[in-house]
Amino acid sequence: MGVKTNYKKIAVPASVCIALAVTVALLIIGSINLARAISPPATVQAMTQDHCADMTIYDGTNPSAILMLDDPRNNQSYQVAKLADNNCWMLNNLKITPQDVASAAAGLNNPGINGAILATAASDAPSEDTPKWYAPSGSNNNADPTFYGYLYNWCAATGATAATCTPVDVQPADATTDICPANWHLPKGGEEKDVDNEFSVLNARMAGFVNNQDVTYLSDPTVYQDNWLHSGPFQGVLSGGWFNFFNDFEAQDTDTLLWSSSSYPNEPYLASYVTFNKSEIQLNDYNGLRDYGMAIRCMTAGGTAQPVDPGTPDAPDTGVAPMGY
Repeated sequence: MGVKTNYKKIAVPASVCIALAVTVALLIIGSINLARAISPPATVQAMTQDHCADMTIYDGTNPSAILMLDDPRNNQSYQVAKLADNNCWMLNNLKITPQDVASAAAGLNNPGINGAILATAASDAPSEDTPKWYAPSGSNNNADPTFYGYLYNWCAATGATAATCTPVDVQPADATTDICPANWHLPKGGEEKDVDNEFSVLNARMAGFVNNQDVTYLSDPTVYQDNWLHSGPFQGVLSGGWFNFFNDFEAQDTDTLLWSSSSYPNEPYLASYVTFNKSEIQLNDYNGLRDYGMAIRCMTAGGTAQPVDPGTPDAPDTGVAPMGY
């Protein structure tokens, strides 16, 4: 004899169904995001474009967006963050010495170079065609460059290649190598109103402009220097420079000078750099003698930047908040 079973239908409220559907969707999205997350790189040299694209933009107020990565060449640590241009930048000046380079040449952006890339000791002798490095007084007499970093002439900064370490009367080429860690590079400089100037593009992004051609409107950069100072996203330090006409360090704690990878056209003894202080940021094709000692900030490519608009953009709204704020 069969057993008859009665099933009772239970009405489920529509609100419960919707809640369950939303929960399932969120779980699916969360699992996708987890699947896409990339483990942080083990060293600064292991940083890739994918790592950078996976990071949150650092706007100066969200320290959780900063990575701390070691450089095994000399066990110095660097803060690294993705900034408003969607590229990743070191938030510290470079701190590499000749001895470090000699022991780990393969960790450089130019694996073919050797320990002769820099002078064998800190030197005040000016030179365009011999690599030199200098230790600012704030670097504790060469022993602890953790705050200011070291200063380099352009020959050293660009990897001591024949193309960039030319005599004073021979036009050098733009640098394609440098002493940044592998997978990093010395930023491009040049004309301020040039979308190839990586400093200018970063300045425009941090100022809230999102179109590459907006760079051409930054004719008065004095209102954007706060983004570059130590309290802003770039976390700049006023490391000064070494100048051959003083035969000494100058401008420490008043100015920052950073080399670019760009030579200066038709002036063989010059190369392009950027400078900023508490009053202004100057990106307009500044040029310095190649034997000056200046700091280095390295960068690496990140996510996709805004494309250049082939049309004529409207004048930007200067009241737009900086990107990421």
